[in-house]
Amino acid sequence: MERFRKMIDVGLKNEWMEKNPFRAYKMKFTKFERGYLTAKELEGIEVKDFKSERLQFVRDLFIFGCYTGLAYADAINLSATNLLTGIDGDHWLITHRQKTGTSVKSHYYQRQKT
Repeated sequence: MERFRKMIDVGLKNEWMEKNPFRAYKMKFTKFERGYLTAKELEGIEVKDFKSERLQFVRDLFIFGCYTGLAYADAINLSATNLLTGIDGDHWLITHRQKTGTSVKSHYYQRQKT
């Protein structure tokens, strides 16, 4: 309903409509508490081996999101240009959130190849 209401607002602003059908309508939002994965649960997902390469990619992207806080849309759009060495000599992940446009600057640690 929220998205539909936004479309109605566009119609009103462009004078495509004369009356606002949502004028007397009050939207209700139910707030709920989100649960979090425990360290053990997260580790279980990390070590889970999938036969499908696609599912392994989804698992890796999910784990990456858990550690960075990036949403799927933000993580999938990352490229090597988002990985920089800062003036402090540390490695940084720098991007903008797709949904809000807010800047994200986060340390990242490169694993040494063994």
